[in-house]
Amino acid sequence: MRSLIVLLSLSKYDVFAFSPLKPSPSVLPIRIPGPAAVSPSALLRKNRGERAGRPESSSQSRSTFTTSSTICMAKPKSGSIVDSYQAVSVNCKKCRTRLFRYRKKNGTKSNLIKCYVERISEDCVDLVANKNKSGDNDSNEWFCPNCDARFGRDAMIHGRPAIKLVGGKTTMTKK
Repeated sequence: MRSLIVLLSLSKYDVFAFSPLKPSPSVLPIRIPGPAAVSPSALLRKNRGERAGRPESSSQSRSTFTTSSTICMAKPKSGSIVDSYQAVSVNCKKCRTRLFRYRKKNGTKSNLIKCYVERISEDCVDLVANKNKSGDNDSNEWFCPNCDARFGRDAMIHGRPAIKLVGGKTTMTKK
């Protein structure tokens, strides 16, 4: 009977092998000394004392394997699907001026932390228009036009231009 063995990599050089099929999984710590690469099955055979089909020579360096972690995240929705999202108003907390209307997926149920510029449906005080027209690439700050309170900064999130909002500087309403 074959058993299932899972490799879990916690860092570049520490790998743990365990079998989730056993009632109490036995964990075998495996220390990886260097940056060369081998397959996980060859690494397990080597740690169990089995040979990988050929005799090991003393001149051959010990094979190792490393993993690289890549976080894959979904890109944000755009296009006609965004038109069905609820529109919320983003207001300056200090002077209560409506800055813009934004298409937010779950409405006012969660806090507004970032705003994708392409989802701004109505630019009430011409913030986006003035930002694009001025061409001032050095200034990445967003200010309220009435009270000059800084409410956000430019950011590139998932490859799209966005505004990272400063906590406590804006309020979000349904109107």
